[in-house]
Amino acid sequence: MTSFSWARAASSAVAVSSGSRSRAWGDLVRAIARDRTDRAVFAVSVVVVGFGYSLLLPYAFTQRLSLANWSYLDARYVAFTVAFALGLGWLMTLQVHAVRRLTRAAAGERVRGD
Repeated sequence: MTSFSWARAASSAVAVSSGSRSRAWGDLVRAIARDRTDRAVFAVSVVVVGFGYSLLLPYAFTQRLSLANWSYLDARYVAFTVAFALGLGWLMTLQVHAVRRLTRAAAGERVRGD
């Protein structure tokens, strides 16, 4: 195999691999979107993290935890809080989804007697 054909084979393997990876992520997102528990975990975690972090973010200015800290929030802090809450909510949802899949698989093996 010449180096050129090896490079072409390698690049097509990478393209197939990345295509299957993006398909796997799409399947994961669809599975999470279909599951009611995963949607609830995402919504609750985004709200709790967003609320808590919006109180903590201006703490350096106020040195206290209270709802009065919201008066120190500006657009930059709000945007960061929303992005942080969405990212952490997604991470928590992925972890809960994975643990639930593992426990279901383990329960299935126990029932079969493996």
